Amino acid sequence: MPHHRASICSANGGEPKRRILVVDDEAVLRSVITDFLQDHYEVIEASSADEAIALLQSGPPMDLVLSDVVMPGTMNGFGLVQWLRQHFPLVPAILITGYYPELRSPGSELPPILRKPFSLERLLGLIVDTLNRTDDSLARP
Repeated sequence: MPHHRASICSANGGEPKRRILVVDDEAVLRSVITDFLQDHYEVIEASSADEAIALLQSGPPMDLVLSDVVMPGTMNGFGLVQWLRQHFPLVPAILITGYYPELRSPGSELPPILRKPFSLERLLGLIVDTLNRTDDSLARP
């Protein structure tokens, strides 16, 4: 299924806002991240990888998925990234974690990983860099 850029316009009527799916089982952290990012992006929340997959399959197209690694459910953040690469290969992902001393994902290259605790400004910078790299790779013939 092809990826399409979000078509929601920003409040000032300018460029369309990019859409980010924030996946974290910790409601407080998810809320803090969402509140901060809403000044820059349209943000949709999910509390598990299973919920994220349901949103990705039936909801609006996403420009980036930001996911915790350790979550309850049938899949962790690594599994979500593998699923994303199979079904939406043009949608980049960023993982956040506070639990993995050695980060290894079975059978695939790791996406950018931000270790907790982190500043919201650092998160925003990583999101901007990741989206810019994706835009650059899509612009190449």
